Amino acid sequence: MVSPMSKSKLVKVALVFSLITLVFLKPSTLFARETTFNRSVTISQTLAAGIDNNNSDLIRFSLRPTLDAKMPSGWRAKAVLRLERSDGDTGLGTLDTFDSISKPWDINAHTHLELERATLSWRKRSTRITLGKQTLAWGVLDGLQVTDRFDATRKREAVFIDQRPDRIARWGARAQFKSSNIRWDIGLLLDGTGDQLATIGSTYAVRAARFRAGLDSGQTLPAISIHPSNEATFGIRGNYRWGKSDMSLLMIQGPDPEPVYSLNENGIDVRFEARTLLGLTWQHPHGPRVWRLEVASIHNQPINTQQNGLTIVDRNRWLAGVGLDWDLPKNTFLNIQIGLDDISGEQLFRTNRDVISTIKIQRGVWNNTLKLSTEFIGSLRENDGTVRPAIGWHASDSLYLQAGVDIVWGNMNETFGQFNETDRVWLRAAWEL
Repeated sequence: MVSPMSKSKLVKVALVFSLITLVFLKPSTLFARETTFNRSVTISQTLAAGIDNNNSDLIRFSLRPTLDAKMPSGWRAKAVLRLERSDGDTGLGTLDTFDSISKPWDINAHTHLELERATLSWRKRSTRITLGKQTLAWGVLDGLQVTDRFDATRKREAVFIDQRPDRIARWGARAQFKSSNIRWDIGLLLDGTGDQLATIGSTYAVRAARFRAGLDSGQTLPAISIHPSNEATFGIRGNYRWGKSDMSLLMIQGPDPEPVYSLNENGIDVRFEARTLLGLTWQHPHGPRVWRLEVASIHNQPINTQQNGLTIVDRNRWLAGVGLDWDLPKNTFLNIQIGLDDISGEQLFRTNRDVISTIKIQRGVWNNTLKLSTEFIGSLRENDGTVRPAIGWHASDSLYLQAGVDIVWGNMNETFGQFNETDRVWLRAAWEL
């Protein structure tokens, strides 16, 4: 008799082999002649070495085969697999925050296999329906999440990644259409996956007390039990073009992908409690510049407080961010952003108001085959942050090479300062086949 756990593994194995078959078998054996296929494989290798110690050392390999099938009558199917192996203390992150229907296959402690995307969509003019495992990006700022809080994200390397946020696809449905000059976007995701956290003891595991239910880095965490939410996430956005400006109003209701903590008899429960977000976005081009703005209000934000020990309460939360993209002469691009995160009330483990700033400048030389960049991310309230200079080279149409340095400063109980012993140099290569 097969146990429930082994049945689950058999289902995953069957799914993986089915997808591999779709990717590598001849298309003519699977679909009609009218269907066109695009198949690709992305291979990436990342190497990192700690500057202060070897705790930041990393060897990570990633393989992402993709199948994109365009079918008659506006139908399209797409599937992406993600095979990752990581050696070193950075790791691949915990899988306990994933809903069971999305959880990657834990091949061993260093190797995960995940169905990263799987969608079936239909499109006719301005109407599109998408079913399957997908993401919904609704913000206009670059990596500064104000209204862009529909998706769960990977936080296993904190902010020390190229593309922020690193979204986690979830199972559900999405409808996009236009009515009376308003572009509507409606999503319902039934998958309760929350933000993926770094595993305890790994390089980017949280150390600041504000992210550890008040326990500082010198205290050992008790037994932790993580509970993904059973609730769906629903969102609706209306987008309107007003002259050159683009504006939208949106609402997101469902579990917050950021966790909160509660006590149980044996230790701590990690939960993803429901909240409702109301937001506004605005962007306006003006010559070589684009101005961007986001504002969000959450009237029932679940937050941990020190009242009567460790408790969860609902507080009012305001988020706002403004950004500027500026195309400067000589192939130079500048992005400046500042974000505000304000939560009302007393006895919080975090400060009532966070002010985060990001600055990124990038210049392309040699016909943009070589890109030089520097990024600053920091807290203006806590005076901690990171600087990340990097260089990238398009060695060919299919090969991109990068090298960079991550320098972090601040105190151990601050947002970025908690990683002040993780300074590192890194190399990355990506092949598109």
